[in-house]
Amino acid sequence: MKGLRVIVLKEIRDNLRDRRSLFFALLYGPVLLPLLLIGPLLLNAGQLGADRSQVREVPTLGATRAENLTQFLRRNNLDVVEPPADAKEALHRGEMTLLLEIPESYPEDFRAGRPAHLIIHYNSADDDSLLLRRQLQNVLTGYDAQLRHLRLLARGLDPQRFEPLEIDQRDVSNEPQGLQFIAHMIPFLLLFSMMMGGFYLAVDTTAGERERNSLEPLLSLPLPRHTVVLGKYLAILCFVLLSLLLPLLSSFGLFRLLPDDMLDGVLEMGTVTFFVALVSSLPLAFLLTAFLLAIAAFARNSREAQTHLSLAMLLPMLPFFGLQFLDIQRDNMTMLLPMLSQFQIMELAVTGRDVPLVWLALSTAGTLTVAALLLGLALRLYSRERILM
Repeated sequence: MKGLRVIVLKEIRDNLRDRRSLFFALLYGPVLLPLLLIGPLLLNAGQLGADRSQVREVPTLGATRAENLTQFLRRNNLDVVEPPADAKEALHRGEMTLLLEIPESYPEDFRAGRPAHLIIHYNSADDDSLLLRRQLQNVLTGYDAQLRHLRLLARGLDPQRFEPLEIDQRDVSNEPQGLQFIAHMIPFLLLFSMMMGGFYLAVDTTAGERERNSLEPLLSLPLPRHTVVLGKYLAILCFVLLSLLLPLLSSFGLFRLLPDDMLDGVLEMGTVTFFVALVSSLPLAFLLTAFLLAIAAFARNSREAQTHLSLAMLLPMLPFFGLQFLDIQRDNMTMLLPMLSQFQIMELAVTGRDVPLVWLALSTAGTLTVAALLLGLALRLYSRERILM
């Protein structure tokens, strides 16, 4: 046990000196990947939320011509303000984002029951202008519907007679298509992060030491060959586990910033989903560690190892794209397949459905079995004299 502990600490200490390894283990997977994948959702949520909740100023020409309209705008978080004298020129210069114009004909048309004309001047190149215009259009649409309703009542007509159909849409599917991408994004992020977290240490522990001529002295120590391999395996596993836990925490923290109604209130990113993601992904850490170690032991030098492992980065993409384009049913057989089972389990967890314990057990058993086979392959490779060549 002492020899095993010495090897593990040696490999961890050597890897901590490598800035590339620390970058991918502590920054790339835990911070940059979640921001790249989840950041656009947060940005979109902020843009959508601004239309309903933010109080904004609306410069309005001729506001006195439509007192009821301006009061309605103020009640809906749009503060009508007096524009500058050269309002349209200021809009062209970029000093204003939007201008609402109420023409002189508005009062007469309104009293006569004719469509009253309103003009919205805006600059489409300005993002803030687009947000304000969307908010203003939503409020004006509501005002238009309210006026239509009141005019029909004033003439003794039931407004519902002019709405012959009442359409109620009810989705009875158990597979919410809009959420599948989110459900698949989480295991993809974790897989890619774990691969990158153990990548450089896996290359350095075998191919790197062979090039530095430090592998032969290590293997010549009075230690069983399996102790050396297990020590390297545990050292890589530490960084892989770190690259699992940190992005899991950061991604779920980012998801909690999303509004509850952004995805129709059916996205479940609470404690239960976090726990399911952690439990289902832990066996993958053992599998990916054994895979990285075996590939690195098979390569003759660092460049060859990096080439092999770079191609291996495609593995997390296979179930991700497979589930996007293929109709793969969930059953006991698919739960025995590593990676695919984790993706399918997260589909259930993210959409708030129960995950059968037997499926978690089958997924864990299948993944750990393949991990044991790959670790056995690494032990076999290390037992050959070719490992030193």
